Amino acid sequence: MSSIRIKELIEKVSKGSSKLSKTWIEFTKDLKNYLETGDLEMYRANNISPVVFNWPEESKQNMVQLDYLGKDKESIFYKTVLSNNYGPRGIKLYQNIQLDRVQHVWTIYNLVQFLKLNLSDNEILFEFGGGTGQMADVLAELKFQGTHVVYDLPLLTVLQKYFVSKRWIENQHLLDEEDTPLKKGTNYLPNNQPKREEYVMGLPNINFVATYSLSETDAETHAKFAKYMKLFSRIFIVYWPGKHDICDGVDNTEYIEQIKKDIKDTHNFKQYDNFGNGKAFLAVKNEILSEIVPS
Repeated sequence: MSSIRIKELIEKVSKGSSKLSKTWIEFTKDLKNYLETGDLEMYRANNISPVVFNWPEESKQNMVQLDYLGKDKESIFYKTVLSNNYGPRGIKLYQNIQLDRVQHVWTIYNLVQFLKLNLSDNEILFEFGGGTGQMADVLAELKFQGTHVVYDLPLLTVLQKYFVSKRWIENQHLLDEEDTPLKKGTNYLPNNQPKREEYVMGLPNINFVATYSLSETDAETHAKFAKYMKLFSRIFIVYWPGKHDICDGVDNTEYIEQIKKDIKDTHNFKQYDNFGNGKAFLAVKNEILSEIVPS
């Protein structure tokens, strides 16, 4: 993407108000200027905020996940983590692997292994918070035949699109003013596009995933997505338990417990410790699977 096209896209996605926590307001205050004037290939090397490429580099939980996936080196999941050239220059590798990629693969592994997602079916993967954008590349390598939706802050979708486009992956933005329909590949849904959000939420076969992102958002967004949960075929949420400043003081433990109450008649669900101080919550509609048995 040229600098001109980036500026045009920023103008388009910036129409409408965007909800985010006070912490994320601080994280993203200089992002627009860097997207318009900086070298995106140096985003990691320059430690630009939000540091989406930095934080996974030394993640202990992703190291444990890698060890687990490495028990079967012939599996499609382990083979998919081996690609290590996504994103800007300067990303630190662990055992020659990008740990950010491990987290994305781990998410899909959970959907397939425990919630019986078939990568060949016409399903929608709704990713709440795209981070580096690398999920699109993981899905392409796994030959996912469904549709990928990334729901994120407007400017972050611009950053993600830049690096995903370099991988020659089909992608587009879903914008209210263009009445854009969903298509195969990756679809960026900025969180300030209410008409397109309503359209997507009315579609069948949505599988919801969020790795810490939901637990870091503002109270209003927490509440909105709690109401959506009954709609989803499958749910995989990794979250920080308890209250945290980054999410405007929302108690994520109480939040997940309320979701359990709300979906108890429609879904089966399980929870496990996510290799440290995080938790993982898995749910699936009753008609898809009668019991979840994580190993």
